[in-house]
Amino acid sequence: HYLGADTTLDLTKKFNLNAGLSYQYGHEPRGFAVAPNAADEPNEWDQWTGKVEGVYGRRIAKAQIGLSLERQSRDYTNNGQSFRDTDTDIVTLTGYYNLGPKTQLLLEPSITHIDYVNTGSNQDNTVRKLLAGVVWVATAKTTGKVKVGTFRKDFKDIAIGDTSGLSVDAEVVWKPKPYSALTFKASRDAYDTALVGGAASFDSEQLSVDWEHNFSELTQLQTGLAVEKDAYNDID
Repeated sequence: HYLGADTTLDLTKKFNLNAGLSYQYGHEPRGFAVAPNAADEPNEWDQWTGKVEGVYGRRIAKAQIGLSLERQSRDYTNNGQSFRDTDTDIVTLTGYYNLGPKTQLLLEPSITHIDYVNTGSNQDNTVRKLLAGVVWVATAKTTGKVKVGTFRKDFKDIAIGDTSGLSVDAEVVWKPKPYSALTFKASRDAYDTALVGGAASFDSEQLSVDWEHNFSELTQLQTGLAVEKDAYNDID
């Protein structure tokens, strides 16, 4: 269940302000994370998200710069998962440089602070990223965004190993026909474990391809394939 509202304000000829607020009630896939026994329902949570973003410069200009502030508050509501309740603050600075009407280069540093609100949790950590990439609408058939860079995840508790490495966030959509689309995604990032006490974090590499094809106005086929590899980090 999702409920959200957002607005875009053209405050000046060169400065836009975007703001949004949303509420989501959802659940994790069955079998994900830790539950007391196999008969329990999937882990359920509710989350509030607020975001404000200021963008200076128009898309037709040579360059743009944006600063966004985001706050997420997630509370788990069943299966004894309240030790995973978090408040997350994200600050992102994005600079764009236009190579043409359909292509932009970008540079994006960001800081994410994850605060575990339960006093029994010790997984508070900070993630720093520096990404560079490209956004394009090369033809009527292809669009994409590819960002590659580095990350470092530092835990407040020194007993949990910090981790760093390659960060990837990529999505390319290819439409060979107006009624058919292939979406390719690739990502690499660091995540917190769902273990009580959080003995380690893990780096996750994910690849996927999805195909959506409309045979008619009433019939559609959706199919896809995804592969994920997780590597757990016990020491720095």
